[in-house]
Amino acid sequence: MTLLKRMLAALGSLIVASANAGDVPCPSMTLRAVTTTDGSGVTTISTAVDGGADGGQHARQDASPQYLTSVIGSLHWIQGPKIVTIDGKATFAVPARFVFLGREDTDKLMKLLQNPIERQYYLFSPLDFSWYGLISYAETGHISEHDVLNANELLEKIRLSTEASNKRRDATGWGRVAISGWRQLPSFDSLTKKLEWAVSALDADHVAVTNFNTRILGRTGILSVDLVADESQFETAVLDFRAAMKSLRFVSGQKYEDYRQGDQMASYGMSQLVANETRPRGDVPLSEWGLAMFAAMSLIAIGRKSLRRRK
Repeated sequence: MTLLKRMLAALGSLIVASANAGDVPCPSMTLRAVTTTDGSGVTTISTAVDGGADGGQHARQDASPQYLTSVIGSLHWIQGPKIVTIDGKATFAVPARFVFLGREDTDKLMKLLQNPIERQYYLFSPLDFSWYGLISYAETGHISEHDVLNANELLEKIRLSTEASNKRRDATGWGRVAISGWRQLPSFDSLTKKLEWAVSALDADHVAVTNFNTRILGRTGILSVDLVADESQFETAVLDFRAAMKSLRFVSGQKYEDYRQGDQMASYGMSQLVANETRPRGDVPLSEWGLAMFAAMSLIAIGRKSLRRRK
């Protein structure tokens, strides 16, 4: 069983065991990612551990379940109910029987998943890790809510940007992603200022995956929340995800309605957010991020199947 399969299979049971014990183990070792960037800007990740008998100076691609448990247990899991802050711009009430990771620990976990990202993310999930959400904030400027979302045009743009990214993935030997269509048409709720859409695709192994995206518009920036779930549990995961998301909100002074004349305006609208045609400050190109999310969902599907076989 690969590193990724073992990590994902152990993750849910570890979180449950930690919660039941009322504590999270913190062994004297930390995850270290060794990164190599090629000429195209694609980063390859190998994992190593600092500490232990060998000093952790070599990559641990064939790590044992015990090693994976130790690394995962070293992360600072915050158990709900608990209110946390998102970059000082928003608050999130972590629900009971959920866990939350700060930015540094989320980055460590994503690297262990071989899904490195440049964006600063927070992670939350139910205790069984049947799905997880990733939250980030980007200072984009004030985005107008008055935009026409043409689903056909947007889907074609997503296909084109995905194909461009696939060419770069070919050069590195990574699997391609083929866009199937909309799982949920782009829609905007003018009351909550939430923009949602979901795109279905097939990965290199012809496994169906869905990229479910939420953007919450604020005064001069956006909250991005992305759902990663096994396709077989997608519908249930979306319901639980939306319920948890109700407690994510901008703080006073940062809400969409707090906009004042003179605030910075964004140079793009909601259509560009959906079509991967913008790069908020501090963000990775959204077409690359979409492919990374599809890859993460494929890994979750593999991991959940592995976990079911172990039970």
